[in-house]
Amino acid sequence: MDTVARVRAVFQEHFGQDLLDRFEQQTVTFEPATTNRRVELDSLDQVEFVMALEDEFKIEITDDIAERMTTIPTIVHEVDTMVRQQHPEKVDG
Repeated sequence: MDTVARVRAVFQEHFGQDLLDRFEQQTVTFEPATTNRRVELDSLDQVEFVMALEDEFKIEITDDIAERMTTIPTIVHEVDTMVRQQHPEKVDG
């Protein structure tokens, strides 16, 4: 399962709703720069979502990085980067 699918699964499990349902435009590529505010995550939900991502990917997300994770592409990029840094043995290539 790729990172995008896993991020969607974490969101679905945690909030009981597909992440795409929070978007006005339906897309499977996560290209729109939709912010967490637009997907209606309050600060507590955002913290819980970050913690759920940490559990799913077995990574530690610093506060600095969590603050930058404001769009879906950024979330996916940061998670991929942290997995490569924190678990290089799991990276293909």
